[in-house]
Amino acid sequence: MHITRGWRILIVAGAVLWVMTVGVCGSRDQAGASGLAQASSVFTLTKTADPATFSQAGDQITYTYVVSVDLTNQSASYPLYNLSVTDNKATVKCPRTSTMQNKDTFTCTSSYTVTEADVAAGQVKNNAEASGYYKTPNTGCCSCGDKTIPLSASASFTATLAPPAIALTKTGSPATFTAADQQISYEYQVRNTGSVTLPGPVQVQDDLTQVTCPGGDLAPGASLTCTATYTTTAGDVAAGAVTNHATATAGEASDSDSFTVTLNAAPALELTKGADPTTFSKTGTLIRFTFNVTNTGNVPVEGPFDIQDPMLDQQECPEGPLEPGATLTCLGYYSTVFGDLNNTVTNCARARGYYLGGPVRSPEACTSLYYQPPRNREGSSACDIDPESLDCFCSKNPDDPSCYE
Repeated sequence: MHITRGWRILIVAGAVLWVMTVGVCGSRDQAGASGLAQASSVFTLTKTADPATFSQAGDQITYTYVVSVDLTNQSASYPLYNLSVTDNKATVKCPRTSTMQNKDTFTCTSSYTVTEADVAAGQVKNNAEASGYYKTPNTGCCSCGDKTIPLSASASFTATLAPPAIALTKTGSPATFTAADQQISYEYQVRNTGSVTLPGPVQVQDDLTQVTCPGGDLAPGASLTCTATYTTTAGDVAAGAVTNHATATAGEASDSDSFTVTLNAAPALELTKGADPTTFSKTGTLIRFTFNVTNTGNVPVEGPFDIQDPMLDQQECPEGPLEPGATLTCLGYYSTVFGDLNNTVTNCARARGYYLGGPVRSPEACTSLYYQPPRNREGSSACDIDPESLDCFCSKNPDDPSCYE
């Protein structure tokens, strides 16, 4: 068969057109693959659960799935179609399956009921998949349709079995004490704050005393009360408080608490005072004072101790400390002066110690010294008997006002 030149031209032109068409469509396939790679980075799925823990079979877990899509940078892209979210443990509900926008967010939900097998496993792990597609037009190709680009993303979440939990609250009565050998009663309330039954017996350990607790398991939300007593010591009085710590355990759950009973401190000192001698008849008579300081309070009083007496020429006191009920003795010395002659001298003083750095003073204690005129021997002058006596002074100074008061 003879083919004319015109037909040959037509056949060649058709072949060239076919080659060109195939080449264009092939390039569109590559462009579609490139678009898919770009789109996969802008299609995401996140998954959360509320609550994130469970405690028993029958508990409900609500899952939230957030699907985000951003096709704004995809050349000539259409909106997302046929969105779906699936979960291997629950049926997911989404508000819609497509969008008229190139950038959007979908929020879907589901719920799941915990099983006995989940409790035994200690967790619920499920996986979700989101999918959809968009189309990119094959412009420049008369025989190629729109290119369909599928999208997918996945996420998982693991809800765990809630650990057992208890709460310990410790109280004591009375809230204060005043001395050693006083009894304090403690109560320990142990409450199951978890949602699983805790196996008994509940145990409470206290660092100062033995605790007694009732037996039996502890159901969720239930509580029990343990008890103990403690007797205060002299060390507690010295410390000013009793603080003890306790730990409650039930199964694998534990909790700790402490309680402080404070000392109602009443530091006090009492002073008695004596003098030897109690009479004088001349200047320079040495008077020795004795000060007995007694701790009448309920706490030790620390030194240094001193006697607050402006008349003393010298004093001596022990360092202390002075325990409640104990007594220490201070000594003071005074020499009579001319102004004391012909007078009764009354001397008052206070004792001072310290409690927790603060001064503790006794009430005032007083004693009197009495002037006793010297006796004249027959034929002797007052100056012969006592040159330092008032009589001798007056015999020499009859006009002095002190001689005729």
